[in-house]
Amino acid sequence: MKVAKVTKPHGRKSENGILLYFREVPDEVYKSLDAVGEGENWWEAVKLQKLILAHNEIQLLKEDIRNLPLLSVLNVSHNKLSHLPTAIGELKSLEALDVSNNLLNELAEEVGSATALIKFDCSGNQIKDLPCSLGNCLDLSDLKASNNRLTSLPEELSNYSKMSKLDVEGNKLTTLSEKLVASWTFLTELIAGKSHALFSFFSSLDMLTVL
Repeated sequence: MKVAKVTKPHGRKSENGILLYFREVPDEVYKSLDAVGEGENWWEAVKLQKLILAHNEIQLLKEDIRNLPLLSVLNVSHNKLSHLPTAIGELKSLEALDVSNNLLNELAEEVGSATALIKFDCSGNQIKDLPCSLGNCLDLSDLKASNNRLTSLPEELSNYSKMSKLDVEGNKLTTLSEKLVASWTFLTELIAGKSHALFSFFSSLDMLTVL
């Protein structure tokens, strides 16, 4: 399995003695670091499956991310992203996406086109609404959306028959539809913080642990 990890170059300093931080993803990453293959279809030789870009100061993730079709894990947490490339929806092998602790106000509908998603973490942003298209990710079982500005969850999330972990702490949720709750029969862990009004909606779930 091919893994690329790009983090802050701790301990490295410029000539002025200032720590260096990545503000953008090095172009070599989009080329799988090796420049494997040649010609217009060089990306067909790319084998990169995990890309860890956490804890940098990255402000832009390029649409070139589509050139990594075998990517199964993408972690861009703890950066300064204000939006995500729509090309994320073209990553049909993506199973784990972590965009937590950025500067996101919204999530593009295209995110829901990454239908292989199993784990999705968008916590620690300023997101007001989750895109309805997330309902297309039928295998999603672990959703973390804590510390945002959510007031409701889209009805389309009722498609998550495999949902086992849900973290919505630090939002403004006051109610959930019965349709959502009834569909999450495998939910075992709910983190809702002070949203005590939500607890009664899950009283019928015997396996549930509320944290």
